[in-house]
Amino acid sequence: MANSLAGDELKRHPLWQPEQAVRADASYLREVRRRTRIALGALAVSVAVAGYCAWQEAALVLRPHPVLGVNQDGWVFGGPTRDFVLTEDMERSIWREILEAHLARTEKGTIPGLEEFSTPDTLALVEQKLHKNAARPFTIALTVVEDRVPRRTATKGQLLVRGRLTVVETEQSSSSEVFLSAYFQRFGPSPANPTGWRMVALADSSRPEFYREELNQERVELLGAPKQPGRR
Repeated sequence: MANSLAGDELKRHPLWQPEQAVRADASYLREVRRRTRIALGALAVSVAVAGYCAWQEAALVLRPHPVLGVNQDGWVFGGPTRDFVLTEDMERSIWREILEAHLARTEKGTIPGLEEFSTPDTLALVEQKLHKNAARPFTIALTVVEDRVPRRTATKGQLLVRGRLTVVETEQSSSSEVFLSAYFQRFGPSPANPTGWRMVALADSSRPEFYREELNQERVELLGAPKQPGRR
């Protein structure tokens, strides 16, 4: 009788469950643990893949390009190799800089290394044009204001220039407008002159020659367009 009462008390206890319910709860817990292991495994794989991708990206950023050479200043350069092509605007800029360098000088002489961008005859001609008594300090400089390219080939070119030639002395200075015609030729490259362009001649020009196209256009507009061949 006492055992029966104890069993009844146990069944009325809040934590008591039938055997079938206990087995169902155990199966549910096993399923939960299985799904948890799957989720944790998937999370671990995702973290591993993300870490590998980040490592690869960092390696690509930090990996140095192969060294290709050393320039004249001692700087090492590298990277993927590709062909270097000079555009017409780049050549035009190079010609302007070469011309301005030829006409820049002080009482101590010209820019060092100018012979790499010129010829002996051109250097002598410029020296004759800009010869000045070096009894006192002076500075001569050309500033290109406007330029035209009437002729150009792969190895030769002509540059018409309108510029300001400035002469500064100890107590005075002067500036005048000049028109020049510079001729360039492409020789073999050198370490100091990798493009190979050199100024081979320099001559005086004029305003009518520089503005020839504009003046011709004005004549056509004022006098009327010329008749085309075959028309009356």
